[in-house]
Amino acid sequence: PSFDEEKNAELLYNAAACVSPSNIGLTAVHSLTYGTPVITNDYFNGHGPEFEAITDGITGSFFKENDTADLADKIEYWCNIAHEERQRCRKAARNTVESEWSVAYQTALLTKLFN
Repeated sequence: PSFDEEKNAELLYNAAACVSPSNIGLTAVHSLTYGTPVITNDYFNGHGPEFEAITDGITGSFFKENDTADLADKIEYWCNIAHEERQRCRKAARNTVESEWSVAYQTALLTKLFN
């Protein structure tokens, strides 16, 4: 484990993908903040709501739960995408975080609900 955000940022930004093979929560948003796609399983009932930040094929992938061959396929896909596609992923990931998961968005949403 690391609580050094500078090191975490470097690792996440430079990774081909963030693989979280089981329940995902804020790890999804953390990874997407740095423009890194997220790969996790397709058992949505086991995830926190943050799994909704992942758009399959755009900001990450969902593999069939307990299917290591499918997981390997998803990892291979993200490791081999073209530079332009990676840039589109980065942009989409950051837009998703900013528009739906940022502190500013969440604050505005809560303010609207409570008023």
